Amino acid sequence: MAIDAAGADVGLIGIGRPDRLGLGITSLRPADAVALDLTRPSASPSGGATPVGPGGCLTAEDITRWTAFGLALSCADLVGVMRGAIELARDYAGMRKQYGTRIGSFQAVQHLLADAFVAMEGSRSLALHAAWAADALPAPDALHAAAAAKAYTTRAARLACETSIQVHGGIGNTWDCLAHVYLRRSLASSDLFGGVGANLDRVLDGAVGGGHGLR
Repeated sequence: MAIDAAGADVGLIGIGRPDRLGLGITSLRPADAVALDLTRPSASPSGGATPVGPGGCLTAEDITRWTAFGLALSCADLVGVMRGAIELARDYAGMRKQYGTRIGSFQAVQHLLADAFVAMEGSRSLALHAAWAADALPAPDALHAAAAAKAYTTRAARLACETSIQVHGGIGNTWDCLAHVYLRRSLASSDLFGGVGANLDRVLDGAVGGGHGLR
């Protein structure tokens, strides 16, 4: 499945075995089913793939480097999703009144939004580090930095999006509220290049050489 595929007729796809991975070009067609993410058009491969390039395969370092880059991109996307979800909730809390008072003045609501904001800022710092590491560090170190960022950011994004729904109250669980759009995008981006479990495994592999029973 290819995301952000609006107007695309072809796409690149990995072909071959995991230890001898090459690139191929394949035709795309619009996805039949409605995607989880309502903000990014999806497409599906419609046939086989034709090898491209000189016929060589990507090295293990190439795959590691590109995986780190992909993780950094998905972290950046999740940070943007969090920011949008928090701003949506903040604006609602500033205008919605309960018992004649704006709900944003209630300490419980303030704490929810503050916790979500802190999680977003932590994710932003990790995403910036992952983006820097993708170019500046050796491929294995770049992957470990990106994996740590993705594991943290995935959890933080779900917290922020669910907080936005909670601050909206009953309307937050309806189609009329945009909070579900942010949650959907965060869930889709969280799965790109692996979610929390897969990336915690990568962190353990890099930090303690295989986990030593910590999984």
